Amino acid sequence: MQSERLIFRKFNLDDIDDVYEFGSDDETCEFVTWDKHKNLIETKKVVEDIFMKNEYCFAIVEKISNKCIGSFDFRADIKNNSLTFGYVLNKKYWNKGYMSETLNFMLDYAFNTLKVNKVCGLHIKENVASGRVMEKCGLKIEGEFEDAEFFKGRYITLVYRGILRRNYKGE
Repeated sequence: MQSERLIFRKFNLDDIDDVYEFGSDDETCEFVTWDKHKNLIETKKVVEDIFMKNEYCFAIVEKISNKCIGSFDFRADIKNNSLTFGYVLNKKYWNKGYMSETLNFMLDYAFNTLKVNKVCGLHIKENVASGRVMEKCGLKIEGEFEDAEFFKGRYITLVYRGILRRNYKGE
């Protein structure tokens, strides 16, 4: 699958160095829900045991460089015909529109290929940039959960956003 500047594909072991680059970076990992990677062995385990085993986990690859610059995944709620997504992007590629391009592509995939009724995302309230990406792509705030999780030594507020099929691009 691909958009204008990006390729979305399954992860493979050739991605380990690129995943370690963003998975071990303090700034990139500030708002992700997992601990930053300590070494390449840990990254290899994450790629093999999580990324490669999840049918809906995609490497975000920049076409021009063929570099894996991030990940995007869906978690399915079969009973409710909905998906919840998560993403991370290497900080070297922030503020270039790559995450908005990714989310727009994945929303189209979710609604028009997978035929789900709803797509949801969560972000830490302080992660304003992630909230802007979701808002730009049409996701509306459906609630805030104060002190929702104990995260990296503190309680955090999570912002829950969603979009319904009927509200996606006027449908």
